[in-house]
Amino acid sequence: NLQISNLDSFTFKTYIDDEKEYREHLNVFKKVIELSKRLDLTYTRIFTFWYEGELDHYLDKLIERLSEAIDIAKTEGIIIVIENEYSCLVGNGRDLKTLLDKVDTRWVKVLWDPGNAFVARETPFPNGYGLIKDHVTHMHVKDVKVINGGFKWMPIGKGSINYRNQLSAVKNKPIVISLETHYRNDKNDPEESTRESFLGMKKILNEIEDSF
Repeated sequence: NLQISNLDSFTFKTYIDDEKEYREHLNVFKKVIELSKRLDLTYTRIFTFWYEGELDHYLDKLIERLSEAIDIAKTEGIIIVIENEYSCLVGNGRDLKTLLDKVDTRWVKVLWDPGNAFVARETPFPNGYGLIKDHVTHMHVKDVKVINGGFKWMPIGKGSINYRNQLSAVKNKPIVISLETHYRNDKNDPEESTRESFLGMKKILNEIEDSF
């Protein structure tokens, strides 16, 4: 009885000035739109090109590049959700707000990733989330902290992100929440690591439920 919430494409994880790659990614996007309609899904995720400098320097070019995808999505009735990705031009809530204000269309929403926002030098909650909270349809959950000067993925609840308040803030909202599997334990065991992180998330969710 599992249901598919959406198809997360890798669209626009490429360089913004690479015309050949841009066209190839648009074709990927069109295929994902086609599959999304076949599966009766309402939205799909895209990115905002590899980071090469501050968003302000690339914003107009980014709007130009996104416009064709937005037109396709609008025509096909599929909403685009943009993930904030620290390796891309739009890395945190502040960048998302800047982009949303610029495109100003109901066909573009947000895949909010607090972990990525943290790595992109933002306090995810309440700072980043507060800027885009009315546009979020999907949220990735992964925790992170700085250890010895570097970012390290952690099990949920053991990093620096205030997930108790973040998850409380989306309670009863129509948002898809996905646990991401970046964290690895000392044995580098993917399954054990993900189970540990999942239990950490469940613990927080149970605490939130009990407090209401």
